[in-house]
Amino acid sequence: MIYKILGENIKRERLKLNLTQDQLSEKLDISTSYLGRIERGERNLPLDTLIRISNIFNVSIDYLLRGCIVSNNESISSDVNNLFVGLSSKEMELVLDMVKLMISHFKSK
Repeated sequence: MIYKILGENIKRERLKLNLTQDQLSEKLDISTSYLGRIERGERNLPLDTLIRISNIFNVSIDYLLRGCIVSNNESISSDVNNLFVGLSSKEMELVLDMVKLMISHFKSK
């Protein structure tokens, strides 16, 4: 599953740059068929190839891995952090106080 998501991310970025598989595989010094298998998630790839891909796309490796390894807790934490965007410090403190109150209520049941 991780290789499938990684492959889809690589393909998406390749298409954003209007690169063909032939063009990207030439830049990476790998065969076009191997690149196709990577993009379909049928093959893993060495770290040095992943680094070269991230450099060609001018994105970080974690960006390419996005969606590959996300625990439920990380996803929830990200959602909570997004809720705080645009709030003032005072508003964030109020929300935090309400959350603490709710948690203590849930734990007391």
